[in-house]
Amino acid sequence: MRSWRTRRTNRRSRTWPQRSQRYPAARAGGAIRIARRSWNFGNGETSTTANPSITFAAPGSYNVSLEVTDDAGAANAVTRSVTVSPAPSTPPTADFSFSCSGLTCTFTDRSTDPDGQIAAGSWAFGDGGTSAAPSPSRTYAKAGTYTVVLTLAYSGGTDQHSATVTASAPASSIVLTVTGRTDATHLHATLRWTGASGTRVA
Repeated sequence: MRSWRTRRTNRRSRTWPQRSQRYPAARAGGAIRIARRSWNFGNGETSTTANPSITFAAPGSYNVSLEVTDDAGAANAVTRSVTVSPAPSTPPTADFSFSCSGLTCTFTDRSTDPDGQIAAGSWAFGDGGTSAAPSPSRTYAKAGTYTVVLTLAYSGGTDQHSATVTASAPASSIVLTVTGRTDATHLHATLRWTGASGTRVA
């Protein structure tokens, strides 16, 4: 009869050390963000927008500063010098209208200047006469055709506009007066007129 032998195995228990790994805690709401912006443009104007735009009233150098604060309360600031150059000048455009009655012509200045108000202009009436008035009139000595020129001067040069005007002698106004008398055999009439010279009236 066979007998079974019991074989014992000594088992040793091994304890593995537990390792813990720490992860940085996530900030509530995600990454840190800029909460506030404060611009100072050096001319008395400010802004809190991210990308502002401003038009300076005059050329010059301005110290523009930006201060930012994040949602954790940390702040930082930077200042830069900004140079504003004068806007390019746009030349004026000379122009005028006119009307003539007899020997007198009246002129109206219609010149334009996108940069502002025109300071001065000069007129030449084509008969040797000139004027610096804004909207002058001219009475010509005799009938004829004249070239009138308006000149505007500015820092970059001049601009001119010219037009041809026609001055006409006024039409004569003739007043005829007739007086008469009769005698036994004839009717006598006397003619007198004003507004014309000479002995013949057409």
